[in-house]
Amino acid sequence: MREALRAFGVMLGFVAFALGWAELEARAVGSAAPYPGPVAHPHPAATPTTWLVDGFNVLQVALLRDSDRQGWWREEARARLLGRAASFDDPQAEIWVIFDGARPAEAGAEPSARLRVAFAPSADAWMLARLRATPEPARVALVTADRRLAARARSQGARVVTPAAFLARCP
Repeated sequence: MREALRAFGVMLGFVAFALGWAELEARAVGSAAPYPGPVAHPHPAATPTTWLVDGFNVLQVALLRDSDRQGWWREEARARLLGRAASFDDPQAEIWVIFDGARPAEAGAEPSARLRVAFAPSADAWMLARLRATPEPARVALVTADRRLAARARSQGARVVTPAAFLARCP
C-alpha cells in the first residue's frame, strides 16, 4: 500500500510540474502578437508589385469560411476566387493564384494579363521557388494563412498578407 501511495505521489508531482510548465508556456505565447494579422514588413517603403496567392488556402480560410465547403476544390470555387482576385484594387499589380494539383481539363485560359493561374504538385514549393528567383523579394506579397509557409516567405524577405486582408482589397 505504501508503494502504491508513493507511486501516486510521484505521478501527482509530475502532473503538477507539467501543469506549471504549461502555464508558463501559455503566458509566453499569450504575450506574443497573435496570428493571423497584418505583419509589419521589414521594408515598409517597398510596395508589393507581385502577389502570390495560395489558392486553396485562401478558399478554405477566408472565401468559403461561412458557407458549404462541399466541392471546394472544383471549378466553381476556383472561379469565385479568381473573380475576386481580378478585382484587386491595384491595377498595376501582377497576381498569381497557385492551386495544388494538376491543371484540370475544365480550367480555362488566363483570366487576364495581370491575373495568372498556376497549378503545381505543391503550391507552397512553387511560391517559394518563385520567391527565391525574384531579385526584389521585398516587392512580393505572399497571401496565405499557413504559418510554416508564411515564416519561410518572411525569412526570404517577402511580405505576408492574410487571406482576409487580401480579399478586403478585392471588392
